[in-house]
Amino acid sequence: MIRLLLVADDFTGALDSSIFFASKGVSTVVEFSPDFSWEDLTPDAEILAVNSASRHMPAQQAAAYVRRIVSEAKRRNVGIIFKKVDSALRGNPGSELAAVLDAPDRQQLFLLPAYPTGGRITRHGMQLWNGKPISETTYRNDPFEPVLESNIKRILQQQTSIPISEVPQDAVLPSEPGIFVLDADTNEQILQRCSEILRRPEPVFLGGCAGLSAALAHALYPAARRFTTPIPKLPLIIVSGSLHPVSIAQMAFGRNLGLPYHALSVDRELSPEFPDTPAGAQWLQAMRKELATKRVLLLETAGTGSFSRSPYDAVSRRIAALLARVYSTAAPAALAVFGGDTLLEIAAELLSGGLLPQYEVEPGVPLALATDKYGYMIPLISKSGGFGTEHVIETLIKTMM
Repeated sequence: MIRLLLVADDFTGALDSSIFFASKGVSTVVEFSPDFSWEDLTPDAEILAVNSASRHMPAQQAAAYVRRIVSEAKRRNVGIIFKKVDSALRGNPGSELAAVLDAPDRQQLFLLPAYPTGGRITRHGMQLWNGKPISETTYRNDPFEPVLESNIKRILQQQTSIPISEVPQDAVLPSEPGIFVLDADTNEQILQRCSEILRRPEPVFLGGCAGLSAALAHALYPAARRFTTPIPKLPLIIVSGSLHPVSIAQMAFGRNLGLPYHALSVDRELSPEFPDTPAGAQWLQAMRKELATKRVLLLETAGTGSFSRSPYDAVSRRIAALLARVYSTAAPAALAVFGGDTLLEIAAELLSGGLLPQYEVEPGVPLALATDKYGYMIPLISKSGGFGTEHVIETLIKTMM
């Protein structure tokens, strides 16, 4: 029976927030499409994470997707509803949190968007990254969703008229309805607030990111359960479709290790007709040989910086289509994917059914088991563009080898 529903607006968020429950040995399922079937869930599943795929939707459409998922969970008496938000508050946090409440005259939602392990904290209602307001960091230069505001209340008010209040760290939790933004500097403060909230009658409505997810897992399951799921040791394909400077630096680090590296040009490798040309066939054969001999392959988009949102979505689909051709000659192989849009398209192209999260290889970098379209169980490692250490690729290789 599902005890907690987690709804994320992108696939990487669903994975990096659900991993804390899975690492406790709790039966956790991640659905990469909002059109999943509740009836098909494994009977022992306790945690359900769903990708609403609503990050880039208009606010009203995003709210409708979230409302549909949450309404069914309420009908099934799921006791804890957790709306996962982006740690930089990108997307549609206001409209989606409002959709969770549904009846704001009678309900409360507590928002704890801090993620201290990832350098994100909430202080005086402001979201900070490594001590700076989030709107003064590299997120301000996001090519598709620039972050221009750091005050969380003002961000949410752009999309909802529900009353929003800021709650300082040591203040008593309010009892009136509305959305409440809670300050937190440390994981301990998040856990303390989480424990207070969980003492209230169900249903409980929460918003936050990986920091809150870790606290919820600890509060609900203080003792880890034993589990021993074997992870297949397979060749590893690392694909980055992210334009975030962190991911770009990580791929450069991998390239400097001397690993087989290929930049994917929109005009060549990512053109729809390329795989079926003589040059494309030769390229695919080279990829297969490199993966067989080196057991690692790095693929990174190139030349997408000038694309608008609609063409960039098309680029993500082209990456997935090209990877499917590479994978068809190399299956089974483990996959590591940088960037939420790219991950979603690859999942739709290559995977079948829900994912089973296992553990983090680094903070914010979860490993899950997935079934590919050929029936193989493969490791899938994923991360948001801005997550992970500079040497994350080295860590991935050690994990898989």
